[in-house]
Amino acid sequence: MESNITCGECKHFGKKRIVMSRKENPFRLGRLRGKKYDYCLYYDQPAKESDFYGLCEVAKRVPVIIDFPSLATPDPETDPPVVA
Repeated sequence: MESNITCGECKHFGKKRIVMSRKENPFRLGRLRGKKYDYCLYYDQPAKESDFYGLCEVAKRVPVIIDFPSLATPDPETDPPVVA
């Protein structure tokens, strides 16, 4: 368990496709339509990205890999453009 973690930072947080029942579905004769909702995949229940649970026993942060920035183009002060 890690302290000060929200559901959006947890590796067990994701999206789950939930299909509406035939009674709630406006397209009863067509295929069942579903929407993707924010979901806690460990506890199998809906959760918002900004929810905070202080006693979540399985909360683990998603590892973040930070790439160091690099210049896509040369610096004009050190490498002036060539004028033909």
